[in-house]
Amino acid sequence: MRPLFLAFAAIALCFSAQTCSPNSSRAGGSSSGGEREFNTEKKVEKSPLQRKTDEVSPAQTPSCEVIESPPIKTKEEQAKADSLDTLTRRSLWATIIGVAGGLIGIVILIWQGILNRRAANAAKKSAEVAERTLRLLAAEVYVDAASLIPVGPITPQSYVGIKLRNSGSTRAEQVRSYIKMTISGLPDSEYSNKTFSIAKDADQLVRFVEFYKFMDLQTFEQIRRGAVPVKISGTVTYLDVFGELHTFELHEGILDPRTGVFNIGQLGN
Repeated sequence: MRPLFLAFAAIALCFSAQTCSPNSSRAGGSSSGGEREFNTEKKVEKSPLQRKTDEVSPAQTPSCEVIESPPIKTKEEQAKADSLDTLTRRSLWATIIGVAGGLIGIVILIWQGILNRRAANAAKKSAEVAERTLRLLAAEVYVDAASLIPVGPITPQSYVGIKLRNSGSTRAEQVRSYIKMTISGLPDSEYSNKTFSIAKDADQLVRFVEFYKFMDLQTFEQIRRGAVPVKISGTVTYLDVFGELHTFELHEGILDPRTGVFNIGQLGN
């Protein structure tokens, strides 16, 4: 059985080989054709730069931007733009020059003010020096003497005289005496309403009436013995050349009937 089986297998194998040979050649042709098609569809090997370019993701792919060219201006527009540019530059320069001129003007005004202040201060100092100098030479009135006229022992015809002296170098104007004579038991003498001037280094006499014209003999005898005192006191006013008012006060002076001189004290201001 076994040899029969082997023979039958060999016959079948031969028959298979004969029937498959045309297909085999066709298959071989197909194989070569397939190989050619395979070779045709085979991927072409790319360079590293091409592979790198293919590997770039769409997000990394540079986009193409369109650059618009500026519009071309006409001659009129260009001229107008040039004129506006020139006007702008001129306005800018005018502003700069104006600001600079203003600053220079301010500096000049400040400097002029400083110079004027210095000149004013110098003039003020000169005026003060001149005024002090003149004040040293201004009028100075005081009581030079107070006594009986004529000087000596009291008599009924005697009267009190007060000599005012101006020791200054300028005239004393509107001099007025407010000196009064006081005698116990008699009314005080009245002030004179008259004003007068005293020249520089000159005297002016202020006098009262004679004793016999306003007192009786008994009072006169009491004065002569020293029992009733005769007193003078008051003030004298005057103006100097600057129009400033001056006043000096004559303190109470008491008459010495034997010498006919008053013991006086005075205070000027």
